Amino acid sequence: MSGPPKPAISTTLIVFGTCKNNLPFSPTRPERIHSIIYNIVLNFECTSITIACVIPPPLRWRPSRIPTMNLTNLRYLLATIMNGRASGRRRRVTAGGAQALVARCVTLASSQRDAVDGSEAEDILAGYRSLDEAAKLDFLCQLATVLEPALPKLEETIALFLRQPGPEAARAVHAAATPPRHLLFSRLNEAEDGTAELAAMRATVLSSLDDHAVLAPLEADLAHLLSGWFNRAFLVLQRIDWSSPANVLMHIINYEAVHEIKDWDDLRRRIDPPDRACFAFFHPLLADDPLIFVEVALTRDIPTAVDDLLDESRTVLDREDANCAVFYSISNCQPGLRGISFGDTLIKRVIAEIARSAPHIDTFVTLSPMPGFRQWLRARAETNDQAAAAVVGALETAAERGPSADDGDGIKNAILSCGARYLLEARRDDGQPVDSVARFHLGNGARIEQLHWPADRSRKGWSRSFGLMVSYRYEPNEIETNLLRYRKQGIVASTAAISRLAGHKIQRRSA
Repeated sequence: MSGPPKPAISTTLIVFGTCKNNLPFSPTRPERIHSIIYNIVLNFECTSITIACVIPPPLRWRPSRIPTMNLTNLRYLLATIMNGRASGRRRRVTAGGAQALVARCVTLASSQRDAVDGSEAEDILAGYRSLDEAAKLDFLCQLATVLEPALPKLEETIALFLRQPGPEAARAVHAAATPPRHLLFSRLNEAEDGTAELAAMRATVLSSLDDHAVLAPLEADLAHLLSGWFNRAFLVLQRIDWSSPANVLMHIINYEAVHEIKDWDDLRRRIDPPDRACFAFFHPLLADDPLIFVEVALTRDIPTAVDDLLDESRTVLDREDANCAVFYSISNCQPGLRGISFGDTLIKRVIAEIARSAPHIDTFVTLSPMPGFRQWLRARAETNDQAAAAVVGALETAAERGPSADDGDGIKNAILSCGARYLLEARRDDGQPVDSVARFHLGNGARIEQLHWPADRSRKGWSRSFGLMVSYRYEPNEIETNLLRYRKQGIVASTAAISRLAGHKIQRRSA
């Protein structure tokens, strides 16, 4: 039985925004809206669809800046569906759930190139979007166990290479060892917004990896392909300012991971004055969605506290009077691209851009958090480290209740000494620094320049590091040397003052 006829209706879809702290937010990501539209079209004989976006007041924004979804893409999507229906081709969205979707993936990866219909990739991704979270995880776990390299063929090519080694035999081994999933993902990438869909898929895999080790091969395949698609040669550096599109500005607000942006006024203070700037990397396949961004303050000297940079009542500095560029916040925007490094290239490109546009600025530093310091310090205190115990004893209570103006009197030298030891001595089992921010900047060729306390009196800063912050300096003429010494010898570049704070003997570099 075919069931009762579907009603013919004219549907109006209205996407309501909500306001929180005067920030307009779209409640649903575009891909979810797409999935909703698919299901509306497939389950009703729609004669027309009208789309509207309503953002309620209060708005501090010009009408041309009202954040909306990409209606051009959505209209194209609807036209594609309607045209497909007119030609008698009905798309299956859920198609029987995760297991059936995996079967379609196997078919797509196994098909000859000239037999592949681009619409099948669209259908598979739409089907994946339509699954609930549990079904998505089921789909990914199943996909991780299929489309593996054929072991007999791999063994055969390896044996041939061992008998007759050469470039052709090596290529045969490589081809046999490459999982067919690579071809599947390459074909899915050809769908509209396929790259963004696959990055979001990897984000789900990464968040589930600890509890589902079976996903490891899938994560490795996606990481390999995405690192190629997001090659640094394709990255576009753009300055973000108050005239940037509203959806880009909303991404900056939403993705800021170091110092929360409270509202539109706070955002404007960070990107609009002449002594403030924000730069982001974009990719042609994610044109309106930044990959990573850095916030920059132009100052007279190296700042000693982040509150000085974020103070609402601060005096704006004339750009020509600045001699220092301070990178005080770096935020990654794409969870699915974690581990694919953009930050080192971003900082170096921004340094070059500032040096070109403002050659009088000759100092490039960060004002960085030390997220693992408090945890390390507590562990040291438990091993009868007297300096660590003194700091912990004085400030532990403050970290729990929040800082006050009197916290830490008389122990500044002790906490600075512990901070220097933490940066120079605390190591993981692989020899890398415990501190994730230190790994990033030292691995980019920076040197440890100064420690600052109290530098971050926010509850977050106090709870992570008792308010201690560090400046890493990027000296263009020293970056490559620092980087080579760090990678090859594990030597951390630092100033003499930092070495003295840690109690280290100062060694002069040989000429």
